[in-house]
Amino acid sequence: MKTSIPSYISSLYSREHALLNIYLTNQCNLQCRHCATNSGPLETSFLNVDQEAVAAMRLAITRNHIEGMHISGGEPFLRRGDLRNLAALARETGILMAINSNGFWGTSVPAAVSLLDSMKGITELILSTDEYHAEFLSSSKLIVAARAGLECGLLVSVVSTTPDRNPTAYSAGIEEALSAAGLAGAVKHHYQALGPSARKEPIKEHVQFMSPALPRGRCNRLNRPTVIENGSVLACCNTTIAKKCERSPLNLGRMDEAPLGELLDRAKGNHLLQALRTLGPAILAEALPDELRSSLPKFYPKDDICALCSELMVDEQLVAHLGGELHTGSLKNLLTGALMLRAAPA
Repeated sequence: MKTSIPSYISSLYSREHALLNIYLTNQCNLQCRHCATNSGPLETSFLNVDQEAVAAMRLAITRNHIEGMHISGGEPFLRRGDLRNLAALARETGILMAINSNGFWGTSVPAAVSLLDSMKGITELILSTDEYHAEFLSSSKLIVAARAGLECGLLVSVVSTTPDRNPTAYSAGIEEALSAAGLAGAVKHHYQALGPSARKEPIKEHVQFMSPALPRGRCNRLNRPTVIENGSVLACCNTTIAKKCERSPLNLGRMDEAPLGELLDRAKGNHLLQALRTLGPAILAEALPDELRSSLPKFYPKDDICALCSELMVDEQLVAHLGGELHTGSLKNLLTGALMLRAAPA
């Protein structure tokens, strides 16, 4: 049992590069209809967390003042050796480590506790269940995994995906199951909105409201860079979007070509990425001349800044124009002022 309660990994979301995301594998034991990354049993991609990779991460954690790792997939618990290596690194460096999982390994409390105890360094368990997961996996295993996590001194939360981010009959059943197991007060239950699926068949309950207004807001996801399976480092934690923009500044490079810390520095030094983080894509789109802005779609999913960002970043002509304006043109002073305001103490 841990002697002190760590912070939730979400406490690092708002600070630039305080958190490193690791997309460990796209393989999953389930094939949920709503999956945005098209994970499944036949996927084979994974990040090889060998001694060289661990050494690179250790150096970056120290050099770049990283305070936490967030491991996701796919299903990370299919890569137990890699998880043990990452957990040992987190324990050695004293940083937070959260893992997303569907909890399939919750076959019994003793077995689940033994598994988690073999990965000392984990501080948080984020378990996923909803109607889509339930088509493949009983929620009883998730309850066991949650209890085991608490017995090992971990922070534990459950995340359910629903069409409108509100409770459903299924999620109410999860609440009842947590309560019946005596876990309701210790396990947080969060909801996230259903997004578009990466599967061939769309989900009928996914309703996307389109709007002619440019989606507004700053991109906080650029605070959380992500190492993906092939060793590439993405500036953003939305790997689905970042992978579509492979030739843009969202792709910072590969860990076998440059040290991880230097790749992260590229994001901090890139004017376009900093503008997306501090100003948001709508302000950049509005600054485009008419002949370039006309190439953008006329409608966007309501409030979805990722959709607008991807349209900007996938177009090399738009990237080049905005980069020039941010370096020497009309957007330079706006970016400088926004960065100063964001850096100022509250």
